[in-house]
Amino acid sequence: MVRILQILSVGAILAAGGILALAVSLWRQEDPRREEICHRPSAVELFQRSGGRAGEPVQERPPLIVQAEAFALYLDPPKTPAKPVAPVRTAGPRPALPPVRPAAPSVNFRLRGTSYYPNQPRKSMALVAEVGAAEGNERWVREGERLGHFVIQEIRCGSITYRDGANLREMSVEHRSSPPSLVRDLRPGSRQVSAAVEIRSTEAAGDGEEPTAQ
Repeated sequence: MVRILQILSVGAILAAGGILALAVSLWRQEDPRREEICHRPSAVELFQRSGGRAGEPVQERPPLIVQAEAFALYLDPPKTPAKPVAPVRTAGPRPALPPVRPAAPSVNFRLRGTSYYPNQPRKSMALVAEVGAAEGNERWVREGERLGHFVIQEIRCGSITYRDGANLREMSVEHRSSPPSLVRDLRPGSRQVSAAVEIRSTEAAGDGEEPTAQ
């Protein structure tokens, strides 16, 4: 047992000596990288070559100045650019109406009467009878309504103006004799036909304004 320990001790000593010899041989061997590092200029030489100028430090703004500028912007914010305002278009002068002409001979209706509201022209109406229509088939029309290709332009007291294409014409109420009634006198021995006049009345609604009937 003692011999084994002696042998191991001697082997360890020999191994240590071999490792030491290998390290010495490697240390003495020339390394190209070491030569390159040794031939590099030092930091002092680099500083001298640069003329004694080190890297310029970055100029940092003091925090107090930055906070002061932010507070100034809060108190007096920059003005936003004003939005362009679209020009207001003013209503131009109304186009001149063409001269009023008398009713055309080819008009297909007749004016029987008008219900005229001076203060509310839109409520005015005209009683017209179309040519060829049966008696009692008259109808009321307002401004803007069509009668065939004619357009009612304006209703006045006792007359109307209407458009016939590009022309503006006028028609007055047609005064006619009272039509005879078809009711016969049933008295014995009498064949005379009596005449009856039909009275039409128009009630006006709204604002207590009384229409002017013609």
